[in-house]
Amino acid sequence: MEVAFKKTVFEEDLPAITAEWEALADGENRTFELRFRNGNYGLAACVPLRDQDNNVVGINGVLSNITAVKRIDANERRYHKFLEVVPSAILVLDSIGRVIFANE
Repeated sequence: MEVAFKKTVFEEDLPAITAEWEALADGENRTFELRFRNGNYGLAACVPLRDQDNNVVGINGVLSNITAVKRIDANERRYHKFLEVVPSAILVLDSIGRVIFANE
């Protein structure tokens, strides 16, 4: 991987990302997440490109920004954790009155 790219992702994630690139170089399709140092998250979906002799000659991929999804997921986890530990009874119902959540 290029040095410039390595400076954009978290150093502790480099071994996993390097393994994904190595799998791509070996001819495997890969989909994986990346954490960037600027606080963003990405989802990479990549396929190796092959020549007529079936040799990998490149990689084609799409990188989608999934930062908003990750933040929503984190907020949901914090919200559910709060609901579980709050010292009051909480009951959440759907639009027709069915219980969809009740804390202990």
